[in-house]
Amino acid sequence: MKTQSLSLLFPLLSLVLVPGFADSPTLDPHDHSGHNHPAHEEHNQHDHSAHGHEDHDDSGHEDPKDHHPSDHEGHDHHNHEEHDHGEHEGHNHEDHIPEKEQNHDGHDHGGHEGHDHGDHDGHDHHGQDTGVVLSAEQLQRFNIHISEATGGAIASDSSFPAEVKFNGNHLVHLVPRVSGIASRVEVKLGDVVEAGQILAVINSRELADAKAEFLSALAEKQLADKRYNREKRLRDKGINSEEDTLAAEETALRSNIALRTTRQKLLALGQDADSLLVLAADPNQVLTQYHLRAPISGTVIHRHLVTGEHVDTENDVFTLVDLSTVWVEASIPVSQIHQIAGKNRLLTSDTRRNLSGTGKVTLLTPFVDPERRNATVRLLLDNASGDWLPGQFVTVQPPDQGKDATVVVPSDSVLRMDGETVVFIPGEEGFITAPVTVGRRDATQVEILKGLSPGARYVKQGAFHLKAVMVTQDMDPHAGHGH
Repeated sequence: MKTQSLSLLFPLLSLVLVPGFADSPTLDPHDHSGHNHPAHEEHNQHDHSAHGHEDHDDSGHEDPKDHHPSDHEGHDHHNHEEHDHGEHEGHNHEDHIPEKEQNHDGHDHGGHEGHDHGDHDGHDHHGQDTGVVLSAEQLQRFNIHISEATGGAIASDSSFPAEVKFNGNHLVHLVPRVSGIASRVEVKLGDVVEAGQILAVINSRELADAKAEFLSALAEKQLADKRYNREKRLRDKGINSEEDTLAAEETALRSNIALRTTRQKLLALGQDADSLLVLAADPNQVLTQYHLRAPISGTVIHRHLVTGEHVDTENDVFTLVDLSTVWVEASIPVSQIHQIAGKNRLLTSDTRRNLSGTGKVTLLTPFVDPERRNATVRLLLDNASGDWLPGQFVTVQPPDQGKDATVVVPSDSVLRMDGETVVFIPGEEGFITAPVTVGRRDATQVEILKGLSPGARYVKQGAFHLKAVMVTQDMDPHAGHGH
């Protein structure tokens, strides 16, 4: 039996040792025409010991990559130099597809055909693919603005919490000057009114009495003036006595004083000179109506009056404020007062609403709060735009302690996408992302340390909309990456 095994081994060794045999075209390992190969499942159960494979030596394999030990231990179907197909009579190899090849559907691990590891699914680190393409109408609707990267100053990290407040010099609590019943209310909360505009109409007996006194005094004054003029003419003719003339003059002076007194009373009740002239010209008009007017132009921020409500002269019924300017008050610790002492202007910002402005310092208290040990600084801030809302929390910091940076961009232009910090830049075929390294920040700006050079074009405004388009279209943020 041993002699028979050796006799079978010698022909196989001769196949391995014959020079050039592996290059023979007649035994091309991928040319199975003429061979009858059985199914792979039967081949796995085939007794290779009967074909002289007991001492199968793989040391002669020139390409060990083609040997897949997980599927064919000791049996290489990619290289058939050592497999004697003459011994496999009735062995059908047409259906002999290795299990690894079945799982990969023709995926060639030897040459990796169809799988280019230099190009990971369009992620080309050396070129640029198509980015986010927008029409002219979309560019305008999304408010996309492209700018060139420039340097600038990053404000100091020293910032103090502050609050926007009403300008106390332009705030009015409106209290009626007469008591009565509100017959009509003309404005509502939030209305913007002009100086002199009627806010409400109040029926007041007090006002009616004051007007009646004025009309009575006016009538007495007119009559006294006539009597004095008559007595003076008679005196000039020597008809009456000097005593009668002096008495008439005294009565005229007293009536004039009474008229001036009642006039001043009406002015104190909110009546103006023009209304008194109208009253004098038409004594039969309604005397009870009191018109509550706005003393300044501003916004109605409180209203405590409804139609039919009784009002008095002690409680305010409207609060008006001119919002064209506001106060910003910050609390400054004693140890940091030196940072703002002597400053005329301070930077005010709200990063959540992307607001910033410079306010004029109008007050720095010369004392500190005994409990918090803080001083208060007050800024006067222009609010013509109406963006600064009283009650809003902001920060205050010195604007002149910042350090220059080579490249500074707005905070909104820097985004986080797929774990990277990026900005959008215009590419050849749409907007693409460019990774950047950021440095210092202040309320509205970010320093770019790497990834965006001075003069480079980038999306200064509207980057969030580009990100939204990229996400909704399921685009790869790395596609067309500008490196």
